[in-house]
Amino acid sequence: MWTRPAAPLVVVAVLCLSASAGSQVQAGAPAAANATALPAAVFRVTTKSDAARKAFDAAYDAYLDADWVGALREFRNAAAADTALRLARAFELFLTQRYAPLKLADSIERLQAHTANANLIEGLMFTALRERVLAQPGAAALANAVARAAPEDNRLLADWVTRNGIGSAAAASASRILRNREPGSYRAQALVAMNVAAPGDSAEALTAMAEALRLGGDRALSHYAAGWTMIHQRRYDDAVMHFGHALQRDSGYYAAAYSRGNVLLWLRRPAEARADFRLVARTATYPTHRSAAMRAVALSYLHEGDLDRAIQEMEQVAKTIQADGNAPDAVAVAHRQLAYLSAAKKDLPAVQRHLAAAVAGHPQGDNGLEYYWAAMSWSLAGQPVRAREALTRLQRIVAQGDYVPAPNAWHSVHAMVLAAEHSDAEALVHADSATGNHFDKVSRYLVYVHQGRSSDAAKQMTELMPQIGYAIDALAYPVARYMWVKDAK
Repeated sequence: MWTRPAAPLVVVAVLCLSASAGSQVQAGAPAAANATALPAAVFRVTTKSDAARKAFDAAYDAYLDADWVGALREFRNAAAADTALRLARAFELFLTQRYAPLKLADSIERLQAHTANANLIEGLMFTALRERVLAQPGAAALANAVARAAPEDNRLLADWVTRNGIGSAAAASASRILRNREPGSYRAQALVAMNVAAPGDSAEALTAMAEALRLGGDRALSHYAAGWTMIHQRRYDDAVMHFGHALQRDSGYYAAAYSRGNVLLWLRRPAEARADFRLVARTATYPTHRSAAMRAVALSYLHEGDLDRAIQEMEQVAKTIQADGNAPDAVAVAHRQLAYLSAAKKDLPAVQRHLAAAVAGHPQGDNGLEYYWAAMSWSLAGQPVRAREALTRLQRIVAQGDYVPAPNAWHSVHAMVLAAEHSDAEALVHADSATGNHFDKVSRYLVYVHQGRSSDAAKQMTELMPQIGYAIDALAYPVARYMWVKDAK
């Protein structure tokens, strides 16, 4: 399920349900030290207002179904019905606030501090929201703690499933547990369909999908799950159809529009994809979702071979996010992508300008992530000296422990720099260790072009597309495809 990215898109940790309940609850205890004991095995929000409780329950159900527009509306209704129900206000901030992570976490902490008589689960929920805002590893443990604090509450278990990422072993296992507990639930069946489909268990996924549609054919989530299941079956036209059905049932269900737009790019229908991404940009509650959709509109032009228009649109995205205020991380992302786009055009002043803007826009300023993208961009631009300088700075930062790249990203950046230096054999060795980062194929492409192996270069591009989960935000594919088409002329 498309969840709010902790540090872009989508974002995800893996836990085991076999972890002891005591240790997990203890992990969240300090932040919930003043919370009262929970008297029941299911979660009931603390309020004397029936209207507030009804609205909160409706909001939480919508939230679990990835209907963030509906969730926001009902959380606001709950907060209006009972101003003391600050957990509803915390969810509202989490869904909408443009604040930088530290400021948003502080706002949620203040709401928790002024909440009287909160039960254990409410205390844990406050803390879990803060941890997710800050992208802390403890967020996953707290989700486990919340689910175990009320072991009979299937909604809390469903929330735990979504926190673990589609297709992870933990999410697949937990979704099966949820289905076994309530086989008549469209949500439980939908979660099984999505989480089992990714690893490739087609029979179980298809059965769960059919049950979700039978039990909740009028629910957007059921069709959203069917769309995901069809993607893994590579039945892309059927995926487009089901995402469309989700939007027919709920016009504000923008997760389906985002996913449908992505599939439409796979189907080489970029104009239709743009329409979906623009819908998301208009309706998204999460600022991160909105900025991702805006970037998707810009990158979609690459699928038509129009690099200039992609750059023009992305520059407008950066200006819009900057004008929105207090979202430096999103501004930095836009400039990083602009640097890489400019590198494909070999516009060296623009590469330098956008790399500097990314550093200026990043909350931590001079940091490892920016040097990673500097090395990638200068490599693509055919500037091996500058690429090597950026990689050297990155290596120093990593050695100091201030930045820890994923192993495949580490190999990818080395492969790209070595490809720019025409150290072909070494570049291919690193590319072989970078599988799953997608830039492994870009670096191989650069090597094969240098060696005049046009058929091998083309093969890297044709094999890249099916690997990309989100074509819109994976710069590896649209930029490389643009270069491939240009080079082939």
